[in-house]
Amino acid sequence: MSGNIVHDLAGLNSEAINYPQTGDLHMSFLNRRARVNANYAISFRFAGSRVAWMSTVMALSVGSLTACADSTLTSPVSLVPEAASAHALVPHFNLDVVLLGGHAFGHLSFRQYHDGAQLVHLGVSVRHLAPNTSYVLQRAVDSMDGVCTSTAWLTLGKGLTPATIDTDASGAGDAALFRSLAAVAVGTTFDIQFRVLNATTQAVVLTSDCYQFFVR
Repeated sequence: MSGNIVHDLAGLNSEAINYPQTGDLHMSFLNRRARVNANYAISFRFAGSRVAWMSTVMALSVGSLTACADSTLTSPVSLVPEAASAHALVPHFNLDVVLLGGHAFGHLSFRQYHDGAQLVHLGVSVRHLAPNTSYVLQRAVDSMDGVCTSTAWLTLGKGLTPATIDTDASGAGDAALFRSLAAVAVGTTFDIQFRVLNATTQAVVLTSDCYQFFVR
């Protein structure tokens, strides 16, 4: 018995084969099936190898990215304290001074305008101090080394005339003061610190950190 059988297995091309006997047909079918199984086995083996290769590449890539990220994040950290320390010793013409004390606080705008007048303009604001009270602003200077050691406090005002900072009913006060530096050589550097005192009791209520400045 012979027949014309069409096979299309697993995407293989269709082909017509003439088989003269049933036994030959059965054996040919088994051989064809064995070839298909072998092809699948090879395909799966290749796919498995490719997945393993891709997994290895991805693992190496993630590891490299993690190492780069760690390097990027950790490298600058050791530089921060040094940079901050170096910046602290750089004198400036102008300062923004923070004044702190308990729950009260203040701000001092220290400005030397580039007009040749050699004046320091001092805009001071205080908050949460005693209401309806007068205060004074003082400063102490010494040669610049980054450490404020002077205890020679000078009361500031309008030129050589001391002036007060008067608070309102809420404990807030503002004053516009100034000081001449005409007697000091341009380019001289100083450490400087500030404090605010009760004008009557002389009790210190606000203090600042140590700052550095150039005389303009």
